[in-house]
Order: sequence, then structure tokens, then C-alpha cells
Amino acid sequence: METTLWETLAWSLAIATLIFGLVPFGMLARFFRYVKPRMALPSRSASPKTTVIMPCKGLDLEFQENIRSLLNQDYPNYEVLFVTATSDDPAYAALNHIRDAGGNRALCKVLVAGIEPGRGQKLTNMLKGMSSLPADTEVVAFLDADVRLHKSFLRALVAPLADPQVGVSCGYHVFVPRSPRIGSLLRFIWGIGGLLTLADQERNFAIGAAAALRKETFDRARIRESFLGSVSDTFSITNSVRRIGLRVHFAPRCLFISPDNSSLMETIRWSNRLTILSRVYNRPFWWMVTLSYSFQVLMMLTGALLLGLSLSFEGVNLGAPAALMLSPLLFQFLMAVVVLSALPGLLPDYPADREGLLRHSVRICALTPVAPFMIFLNTVVSLFSREIVWRGIRYRLISATRTEVLPDKRVLEPMLAPWVDILAGTLSLSLLGSGVLGGTLLILNQVPVPAPLAGLFSVVVPLTLTALLSGLYARILHRIAPVRPGEYSLARPSLALSLWKHHGLLSLFNISLLVETGFISAPIRGFFYRFLGVKGARKALIGGKILEPGLVRMGTQCVVGSGALITGHQVESQRLVLGPIVIGDRVTIGVNSVVFPNTVIGDDAIIAAGAVVPAGTRIGESEIWGGIPARRIGSRNQRVKETFSRGKERQSRPFTEKGLS
Repeated sequence: METTLWETLAWSLAIATLIFGLVPFGMLARFFRYVKPRMALPSRSASPKTTVIMPCKGLDLEFQENIRSLLNQDYPNYEVLFVTATSDDPAYAALNHIRDAGGNRALCKVLVAGIEPGRGQKLTNMLKGMSSLPADTEVVAFLDADVRLHKSFLRALVAPLADPQVGVSCGYHVFVPRSPRIGSLLRFIWGIGGLLTLADQERNFAIGAAAALRKETFDRARIRESFLGSVSDTFSITNSVRRIGLRVHFAPRCLFISPDNSSLMETIRWSNRLTILSRVYNRPFWWMVTLSYSFQVLMMLTGALLLGLSLSFEGVNLGAPAALMLSPLLFQFLMAVVVLSALPGLLPDYPADREGLLRHSVRICALTPVAPFMIFLNTVVSLFSREIVWRGIRYRLISATRTEVLPDKRVLEPMLAPWVDILAGTLSLSLLGSGVLGGTLLILNQVPVPAPLAGLFSVVVPLTLTALLSGLYARILHRIAPVRPGEYSLARPSLALSLWKHHGLLSLFNISLLVETGFISAPIRGFFYRFLGVKGARKALIGGKILEPGLVRMGTQCVVGSGALITGHQVESQRLVLGPIVIGDRVTIGVNSVVFPNTVIGDDAIIAAGAVVPAGTRIGESEIWGGIPARRIGSRNQRVKETFSRGKERQSRPFTEKGLS
């Protein structure tokens, strides 16, 4: 009787899981029904004067391309206001350069908003733009700086506002991975899940990254007041517009591209932030997501447990209901297949980006079943924390109308840094000691070694074990706490400085032990440096040293001469500069040459022996550089042509002129 009760319960839960798992397919069908009749581009007849306000902070991935896509819209009557918090923001100089370079269809201005405590900096920038609107502006559009727009995007975004019942028109972002990093792929998957909710015009929301509304609506809905004490433009605009009885309209032709290259941790922090925002500003939506994904994850874990019990014990016959409980994994996979197959219809204006997504389709489908567990993790984090980090600024969300700007955690770094140094040093010494001790014990435990090799064996084994342990530790440290590019004061202790010293200690130990002693030969040093954090370096011959391996990206078939040094750091008068080094394919770096940080070397380039490449150098494809400091001294293509022409000249001379008669 007890077994029958358990089977009944298991089958009930399994059927509920199966039915529940089919709900997303219903949402997908509703989404396509909504999208299909709305994909046509509107006419150009109605084009009210529009001002686009774009808050900027820092330089997003492919920043210039994003900005130029906005400044060259197929819209007859618009201008753009770029707003940064301060004039020393990197975006400020870049925007002025783009404006002064010309070639843009739209008039644009660059404004400085200043810093206002008690609300999100993005909202402060948006309000600065609103206070600077031209008098004849009819429509205001808000766009983020990480968006890539097709030519008719602004026209498609503004057109729905012709309906007086539409309060705000919005688009949606599709994150396009620029590399097959797990973080980028998961961000695309996570973002697509939110896209399906926009077809429900009763419960959707205006994505702040791309939203347009009439200036009169902004004033009537009192959105300016809702921004005070807030950090979310999305929910502040949505709630304000709905309060005056207007709709949020999703324009399917306003899907836009956001180029992305996020790491896994960056994606987790981003998804945590959005989940915390939804909990504070849209509690019903947060509860719906929390309950649905908690149920899915709980059922999948239960199904895995029951399946394991059924396979392990003969008396337990719960394999069939257990398999049904695991059905959401299959449903997630099928959803990914359907969405990817629909991309040509959803993104007709982005053929290159669409193809880029399809190249990652196998990885995306394989990772999609992970999404419910990730969303469940986000909801758990949102239960215990109301702190978010947005564009480098920390906020505590007290309520929907109260936000506290928290001090930078770096204020505490001078106090924490010495303890990090002590802990890191102790851990490193422990690892090195463990290697030596472990190797010695291995030898003493009667390992059968021929007598003539005993002395050599007693040295090689401890050193190899020590290098393996420290190298493995360096690899793990690179994953969880990598060296961050930037400028740091040597006079002021910081965690970044402590981590750099710790990484350097491990790298120098391994390099001194394995490279300088010749223990690892040049042909296999590429594998060794990849183990320490270098990206790429396939089929490389490395005779020199690479410091800060985590900051170096090297192409295939590169040659690094003996004694050459590739370093990701430079010290200048109590200032430490850490920066990446990007080396293309088939690059030759000569004997005893030095390459400093923030350097890019193009494919097939040559660095001459003894050259010193200063920080921040850009070396083009097939160029030859030499000297101290290094400068361009020729081109590989030019040398090839000269050699070829000299060969033809010799062949054309009479035989007697060659001195061989």
C-alpha cells in the first residue's frame, strides 16, 4: 500500500511537470501570433520631431559602431543628445571625436549631467537630457549605448505612438556572442526568455534600453518624479504610463543587437541584478518567475533522484515518472531549436549577426537546459540581497522610491590588502612545501628506481610535483580572481595590486623552474602557458617568457625568440599599468625583444631582435618593427616583392655576367 501511495504521488507530480513544461510552448505560439502581423516597416509619412537621449558610461563593446548606427538612421527629423556623468568619462572623449569626425546624418550634442546621490546615474543622465530638449521636440526616445540598430529602427520605434492608447513603444535586445564563451551564450539564452513575455500587452514592460514616448506623455505620467529615488528606468516608465491608463507596445521590428563577450561571472552578476530589480519594482512578475522556475528545478532534481533510486534498487519502479519529471530539460532544448530556426524572420535586418548566432546554435541548444537552474539561482540571490552593481556603481534598493548609493568597496581595500598578501603568501608557501614534501615522501616510500638514477629522481619528482601544484593553483586563481587591466598606485595598497603580486609570484616560480632550466622545451611551452592562462598560442614556438599570462592572447603558429619578454605590466613612477597584449597569427617576436602592455600586433608581423615595443603600440598586419623604442621599418609584403624582383633580375642576366663562364 505504501509503495502504491508513493507511485501515485510520483505520477501526479510527473503529469503536473509535463503539463507545466508545455506552457512555454503556448507562450511561444502567442508570441509568433503577435509578431507576424507587425513585422512590416511603417511608412515614412508620419515622422514627428524626435530627440534621442543616450546615457553613456565607459566604452561598451564595439562602441563606435553602435553610435554610428544611431547617427545614420533613415529618419528625416531627429537629433541625439549623448549624456555622460562627468567629462573625464572615456565615453565623453570618444563621443566628441565621433561628432567632430562628421559624416553623420543626425545633429548630436554631448552633455555632462553631474552626479546626484539617491538615484541611479543612468536616470540622472536621462533627466539631464530631458532638461535640454529642443523646444520643437514631440517624441523622446531613450537608447542604451550597447545597442546596434538597423537603418529603419527609429522609424519602427516611433510609429506605434500614432495610436493615442499607446503610452510607450519599446524594442528588445538580442545579445549576440562575439566568441563562444559560456557567459555570452547564457546571456543570449537568458535574454530570449524575457522576449516571450512582451507579447502580453497587459503584463509586459517597456525595456529602458530602447523606448520611445511622446513628450506630453512623459510630463502627464510624471515620469520625472518617478525617477527620483529610483534606479530602474524600465519599471519606472512602465508603472508611470500604466497609472494613466496607457499601454506598453512592443514593436517586433525593433529587436536590436547588443554585441556581447561576457564571462560567466559577468553574466551571473547581470542576471542577478535584473532579478533583484524585478523583485523591488515588479513583485507580481518576480513571484511568477520564482514559483515557476523553482517548481521546474525541484521536479528535475526529484526526477534525477527517483531515477537513481530506480536504477539502484530492484523494488523501486519509478523510472517512468522520473523520466517525465526530467522532461523540462527536453522542452528547453526544443524551445532553443524553435527560436534559432525562427531567427531569419525575427532579425531580417541583421544578416551578419544572425549568421553569427547560428554558428553557435549547437552550443546554445546544449546550454539551454542550464537556464532554469541559473534563473533559480538568481531568485535565491534576490531573496537575500538588495544590493546591485550597475556600471561600476553600487546601490542598495531600499524600496521602489528609495535608493542608496553605496561607497566604493575600494575604500576598504587599503585595510584588506595586507591580509590578502599574508594569506596569499602563506598559501603559496604551503603549496610549494607540499610539493617538495610530497615528492620526498614518494621517493622514501620505496619507489623502485635504478640506483644510478636515484639522485636525479630525487630532484625531478619534488620539483615536478611542486610545479604541478602551483600551476594548478595559478590556473584556479586565474579563473576566480584574474588580473584586471587598469592603472594602480603603488603607494596605495589595493586588492588588485595584491592579486597582481600573487599572480606574478606563481608565474615567475613556474617560469623559473620549468622554462629557464630548459625542463620544458620550446615546442610544448604553448601548452604550458595556456595552462597558466594565455588564450590561444596553438602551434606556437615560445623560447622567451610571458609574464601575466592571463592578459595575453596569442594566435596560431607564432614564434617567440629566446630571451624575449612579453609582459602585461609596466611600472612608471609609483604607477602600475596592467593591460592586455593581443598577438595575431604567424607573428615572429625576435630574440631578446620586449613587448609591453596594451599592445596589438597584427597577423604576420615581425618584431626584430632586441626591439622594445612601448605600451599602447598598434602594429599592423605584415609590418616589420625594430629599434628602441620600436618603430616601423618595413613591410613583409614589400620584402617579398623585393626578393622576388631581385630573383627575376638575376635570371634575366646573360650567363656570362653571373661569373660562371
